[in-house]
Amino acid sequence: MTSVNFAQPDVTLRLDRAGVISEAALSIALRDEEIEQWVGRPWAETVADGGTAQVHQMLEDARAAGVSSFYQVRQVFPSGLELRVEYTTVRLGEDDGLIAIGRSLEAVADLRAQVLADRAAMERDAWRIREVETRYRLMFETSTAPLLLMDVDHGRVLEANPAAIQALGVIHHRELVTDILPEQRVAFLALLTRVRAEGKAPGIVLHLGADRQGWLVRASLLEVEAEAVFLLQLSPSAVRLERAPEPIELRVDDVIECLPAACVIVDRDGLVRLANGAFLALVGQNPAEPVLGRRLGRWFSRSGADADTIIARVGVQGSLAGFATTVTNERGDVIEVELSAAAGARAQPPIIAVLVRPQSDAAADALRMRRALLRELVQETVASVERSSIEAAREIARGNRTAAEDLLTRRREELRTELDRHDLGSDADDDPDPSSREN
Repeated sequence: MTSVNFAQPDVTLRLDRAGVISEAALSIALRDEEIEQWVGRPWAETVADGGTAQVHQMLEDARAAGVSSFYQVRQVFPSGLELRVEYTTVRLGEDDGLIAIGRSLEAVADLRAQVLADRAAMERDAWRIREVETRYRLMFETSTAPLLLMDVDHGRVLEANPAAIQALGVIHHRELVTDILPEQRVAFLALLTRVRAEGKAPGIVLHLGADRQGWLVRASLLEVEAEAVFLLQLSPSAVRLERAPEPIELRVDDVIECLPAACVIVDRDGLVRLANGAFLALVGQNPAEPVLGRRLGRWFSRSGADADTIIARVGVQGSLAGFATTVTNERGDVIEVELSAAAGARAQPPIIAVLVRPQSDAAADALRMRRALLRELVQETVASVERSSIEAAREIARGNRTAAEDLLTRRREELRTELDRHDLGSDADDDPDPSSREN
């Protein structure tokens, strides 16, 4: 299509009073034409047959009255192109010649045709939009799922389909957020914010209506009558709103008695304040005999893992877990156990709860293995110390064998006493004569 520039004519001709072209200018749409060929030629020779009379009439009118009427001629361009051009001619002065200004009627016709085509397209689009709106209106009204149209700015319900009115009792022009549980409102507003920014967002479960039924709510952004609105689609959710159970009063001793593991509660001094039946069975205590007020050390007396150690570590750390020790019951049996303990920080007076379980076979085997490795390491260390002691005794006794043996015997007895006290002595019979090691 030929473009039209209303700020500049399509053809501008500078003429002398006889109608000979002295200058010519074309619009951008006709810039490829070599109009220099027109210069020096009469204007009447550049138009098609039948247009000469109109050219002469415009020249006469301009010379006589200063401006001519509009006439249509078929302008022939140097390339052979012919266009219907509407001209008017103006006198510039007595001796300055004339100027002819022309506008292409083809460009105007093309523009008019384009306007008509655009108008027809707009009408078709309008009909199509009406059909779509009618179709969606029908779907909105007949949908079995609750649907809501909500105002973007104020959160008011603009429209609700019959399913939404029946399921939720939604009232038009009421803010939907008031029907949502207070603890769920923040999540709902966050959903709308994300939809407004991104156009969509994952659905969330909200509890709406008088019965607080769970609904999966999905939101999307629509444009209705040039205004943005939220479309909320609701579908039943399996998530029900569970009411918090009524608080019940529990007695600590009843709870402890139900535990299958041995449990005992002591104060900071290690005195028993409460014990369940499993603990009494573990220590072999007759249920008829009271244990309250007895010291925990009566049953936990293993060196390095006794009751005092347990209480001290809980006092520093606040709790213990997986602590290996032994329980000596009333019959004198030693039982390998594993305990966990924690301090009741808010209890008055302060207490310590101890949960005791017999060690499993795997845990007991692992403990025995660790002890065997420790005993082996200690014995190797003792042998090394003895060798060093023999050399030192030789130097001290200055070759006196008897004095060296007496010194080594005393040192060895002291070392064995310490090892036996810590249960780290050798299970095998050791050679009592240090002189044999010397040899």
